[in-house]
Amino acid sequence: MFKIKLDKKNKIAIGVIIGLIVCIIFGATFNIYRSVKELFGSSDLSGEISNPNVSDNKNETGTYVLHSNPTQLQQEVYDELMDKMKEYSKGSTEELSFALSGLVVKSFVADFYTWTNKVGNYDVGGMDYVYGPNHLNIATYARDSFYNDLDLYIKDYGNSDLLEVDSITVDVSYAEPYTLDENHVFNASFYVFAKWTYKSSSVLDTSEFQNRGSFIVVYNENHKRFEIVSLVEYD
Repeated sequence: MFKIKLDKKNKIAIGVIIGLIVCIIFGATFNIYRSVKELFGSSDLSGEISNPNVSDNKNETGTYVLHSNPTQLQQEVYDELMDKMKEYSKGSTEELSFALSGLVVKSFVADFYTWTNKVGNYDVGGMDYVYGPNHLNIATYARDSFYNDLDLYIKDYGNSDLLEVDSITVDVSYAEPYTLDENHVFNASFYVFAKWTYKSSSVLDTSEFQNRGSFIVVYNENHKRFEIVSLVEYD
């Protein structure tokens, strides 16, 4: 067996080399993380992504996070939603389940289909009301469809006179048990049909944009709240 004896200078040199290698690896990893974060928003292994424009308040069990720059409608619906959640925490009823399913969809619609408080096509609204494992699919779909031209609109017109949801109506009924996969089965789910209108815009014909859709809402036992697991848009 061969043994290599290192003098003090060699030990210092090797230590410096190892330190440089660690720094290079750390720097590369950080740059990759930053690039991914800029592209998709912050994420975790569950597939959940966060909107860069939501409130800094951490999302606790049984709560929702409001956009940091909400429209008046978003604020009103959010306040009503949180009031109903407080009632639900004291005891669930069919009436409350229906009301909360409708309010979650209203909250999603008010944020997702509003552009006046968005900064680009990666700033997808309403994601906090979506069931975690479906975040990435819905956000990716949004960027390829409804949000696809948002950067161009903002570049040409700014965002203050773009789309802003003005009113929303919902119709809620029971749905069939919803199965996402073998590990995610929801016996109680709710079908919500929603219609909405936009405020008038001087730069866009709002009648050409999405104004109705159907949603499936479930109660997430882990988060102790109602969340959207499926949406279908209509032309």
